[in-house]
Amino acid sequence: MKEVMTKRTPIPGAFEQTVYQQAELDALRRMLMISEGTFSLNVATCNSPALRDHLIAQIKREMDGVEVVRVPEKAHDIFDLAHGQILDTRPRAVFIIDMEKAITEGNTNRVVQGLNVSREHWYTAYRCPIVFWLPDRVTSLLMTQARDLWSWVSPRFEFVSEQPTLAARQHHRQNSSYSPDGSPESDRSHRS
Repeated sequence: MKEVMTKRTPIPGAFEQTVYQQAELDALRRMLMISEGTFSLNVATCNSPALRDHLIAQIKREMDGVEVVRVPEKAHDIFDLAHGQILDTRPRAVFIIDMEKAITEGNTNRVVQGLNVSREHWYTAYRCPIVFWLPDRVTSLLMTQARDLWSWVSPRFEFVSEQPTLAARQHHRQNSSYSPDGSPESDRSHRS
């Protein structure tokens, strides 16, 4: 019997989603559906560009009208960049990605200040959710240095890659003195 693929059928890929990631993705989907036609500023924190791109591709397969704006290294004004790239006059959602590339040592203040003063422009221009996909360090930067913008951020979604956890677990196994049954080596000597 051949399995029928629907828009909600999990698609095998490079990433097996954890329960937490799936819950966050479901919450993001709900927000996109509920907020359709309504402005909101949102942040999705994801340190892995590959995982981020995988999640966005999954959402785009399920929902029409999601616009993705890639921020180049030399960008200064994220709003103007997005406004120039978005072709659909009424997108369902706008995803801003790669903003970390524009936040360089000499450009940080300009980009952050530009975002901070542009929050009303986003509201005026778009009647849809705006989702900034950011790594932790840029999320922290916006929280502390773009407080006006951050005060409008409603849901925040976190997509944590499990790779560091698995690597840490593997390192721990290789460098610890535990027996195969999980007990410390010192306990094993007392059992004999």
